[in-house]
Amino acid sequence: MMNITATTASFLSDNTETWGAVACATTVVVGTWIWFRSSSSTPKRQRLCRNLSFTSAFMNMGTYPSQAKAPEDILHVCMYMESCPTDEDMVETAIQPMLVHDRFSMIPTRGDKTGTLRMPFPPLVPQKMMRRIQVTCTNHLHDTITELFQQPLGGDNNPRGDLPLWEFVLLENTGPGDSACIWRVHHTLGDGLSLAALMMRHVVKSSPDGAPMSSVATFLPPTMMSQKSSSLKEHATIPWTTRLWQLLDCALQVLLLPSTPFDDPTAFSKGFCQPNNIHSGKREIVLFPTVPLKLIQSIKNTARVSVNDVIVTCLSQAIHDYCQEQNCPVLKQKGPNLQCRVLVASALPRDVENANTEELLAVGYNNISERLQHIHNTFRRLKKSPLAHVGIWVQNHVLKYVPLAVNRKGVYDSMIRHSLVLSNVPGPQQPVMVANREIKSARVFYSGMNAHVMVMSYRGQVQANLTVDPQHVPNSQTLAKHYHQAILTLARRLDVAIPAEMEKIPL
Repeated sequence: MMNITATTASFLSDNTETWGAVACATTVVVGTWIWFRSSSSTPKRQRLCRNLSFTSAFMNMGTYPSQAKAPEDILHVCMYMESCPTDEDMVETAIQPMLVHDRFSMIPTRGDKTGTLRMPFPPLVPQKMMRRIQVTCTNHLHDTITELFQQPLGGDNNPRGDLPLWEFVLLENTGPGDSACIWRVHHTLGDGLSLAALMMRHVVKSSPDGAPMSSVATFLPPTMMSQKSSSLKEHATIPWTTRLWQLLDCALQVLLLPSTPFDDPTAFSKGFCQPNNIHSGKREIVLFPTVPLKLIQSIKNTARVSVNDVIVTCLSQAIHDYCQEQNCPVLKQKGPNLQCRVLVASALPRDVENANTEELLAVGYNNISERLQHIHNTFRRLKKSPLAHVGIWVQNHVLKYVPLAVNRKGVYDSMIRHSLVLSNVPGPQQPVMVANREIKSARVFYSGMNAHVMVMSYRGQVQANLTVDPQHVPNSQTLAKHYHQAILTLARRLDVAIPAEMEKIPL
């Protein structure tokens, strides 16, 4: 599940003796409280149906305080096609296979006074899990997606009643451009990796040439989970005293994250990173140019970094160039000391869980090579740390004893202190079909309290997009140009061959 409590890798780096004492004291107090609560004499009742984890239950009840006016946590998986599937194909090959899985056939409901959730199995009408909207062009299609950001599942004028927390919305394009099949799914049901895995398992049954597509292993990079597991194996070789200190330090960082300083008020961040930030209800999608995966891999191999390092570096450079374009005084004043942080989803060595970790974006650097090296070192240090694992453990085993209002305030305070959130979801590299329609390309969209970058790879192409508040980030479409230019600059700096189609994209 998506970890709604972020963790930090750069806070509390000094005064280790002081923080060690604080960490030990905090652990004793929290541990005593958890033991007292968990050893309550309240008799255990028989579980009649599957319980949600604390993370899922919390997101279903509402992640933020009501005064934040944030929309529901709904992911929008947009699959572009030449034409929309028929209703019959959607029901037979997409909706009914999804309803086979318990997570997608249940309805989360409030449980007892402890706030846990249980999921009854209701009788369902598959046709109610989809709706169809006509659009006239590609711009109209993406305008409709931004309108969906603010709508509950089923739309404003179509109460869903007792239905699972997902739906398909077919955007039928009657003009030039592709149509789209959008899977709207509540974050309660999972994060990007787990949802992609389940969809591949139950909906995407075959590629156009008939090859089976039935497992998450068919599209996750082969070394991805082994690399994530290696951090735990390496951590296990550390002396137990050092390991204990690291775990205590990580737990303290997680608990104190809502108290970290706000990011510097740059031209990009100042609208999001401020006390008492309220979601305006307005969002704009910035579509970054499609980049060949081979180009990013060539840059990665030449620089000896990771794919994520390359993407985050180009994103950082784009924000830097945008701030320069906006004559941002904070960028000029702070330089390399500028604080602009990103929350990055870090996959854990489990099928359906990941955690957010916080990293500096190095926006203040002027040299893109220095920026890449800084980001690479930062992420390498993070991969060797148990921070993400401690974060998910604290969330599911400690925060469930904290009052709901306090948890909401903590998540809100953590989010509004960071400039943006980044999620990177790998997809299949061969063509696949949904409801007997071939998917030409795919993107994932999400609207949160701050800016949100979603990256997805499919068919050898990397699709990225940024969702921002147009009131806070004026002329945001120029960020796509800056992102494209950053990739070209980095490739030329490393003497990496640039595909002709990338050179032809107008800047």
